[in-house]
Order: sequence, then structure tokens, then C-alpha cells
Amino acid sequence: MQIIVGVLNILMGVLILFMPVIMTSTALTFLLAFLLLITGAETLSFAGRMRYYRIMNTGVMTFGGIVSIIISVLFLLMPFFASLVLNYIIAAYLAVSGILLLTEALSMKKVE
Repeated sequence: MQIIVGVLNILMGVLILFMPVIMTSTALTFLLAFLLLITGAETLSFAGRMRYYRIMNTGVMTFGGIVSIIISVLFLLMPFFASLVLNYIIAAYLAVSGILLLTEALSMKKVE
């Protein structure tokens, strides 16, 4: 196992040395894709748990989780295109996520 990891480290090091821009943007795209995938799955899971306890208004949270998963799949399927338009995708994601969080916060009721 250590031999395989060592060979992969050497290969990645050589690729980053000779193609720094492409490798950095591609690695960033994949890291962000997996981050969005994990965040979306966690949000969907949390919304399901909230529905189980009959807490209302979990639709916004569910929608946010689905949006995160869809964006992560787009990043994984089109990494080079995603790395070119990464700024626009992140800006749109943050705007939608911010609106969803504000909507969620405004729809919360005090638990007594």
C-alpha cells in the first residue's frame, strides 16, 4: 500500500510541477465537489430527522441539500468546465444558500 501511495505522490508532484494551473484548479474543483456532496447529504439527513420529530418547515432545508448535491454532481461530471466558471458557480451557490438560510431562519418558531 505504501508503494502505491508513494508512486501516486511522485506522479502528482511531477504533474503539479509541470502543469501547476491545471492541476491546482482541477484539485480545487474536486475538493469542492466532495465538500458540497457531503454537506448536501448531511443537510438532507438533518431535514429528515427534523421531519421525524414533526418540526415544520423542513422543505427549505431539503431543497438546499438537493441543490448542494446537484452542484457537486455537476462539478464531478464537468471538472474542467467547472474550474473555468468556478467563480460564477460559487457566487450563485452562495447567493442561493444565503437566501435559503435566511428563509429558514425567518420561518423558525421558538420551541417551548
